[in-house]
Amino acid sequence: MDGAGNVYVADADNNRISKGTPVPTMTAWQSGGSITVSWPSPSTGFVLQTNGSVRNAGGWADCGYSIRDDGTNKTVSVSPLTGSLFFRLRSN
Repeated sequence: MDGAGNVYVADADNNRISKGTPVPTMTAWQSGGSITVSWPSPSTGFVLQTNGSVRNAGGWADCGYSIRDDGTNKTVSVSPLTGSLFFRLRSN
């Protein structure tokens, strides 16, 4: 692991070293009819995606909601919340 948080994995069978970036921790909370999703601002190289069903593997799409960044956390609020909505961070 380096100082930027990147993880390096040695793959001796394929004679290569792979570099990965850990996915940042997301938090979500519901208040009344809205939901807020948040993750650390320093997290770069990730896109927030949404899906109406976790069973629909092909249903993930880039988030169409406005993302606010206060310098500490990136935040998305969805209101009014209708039906199920799932979130994930996908690396670019």
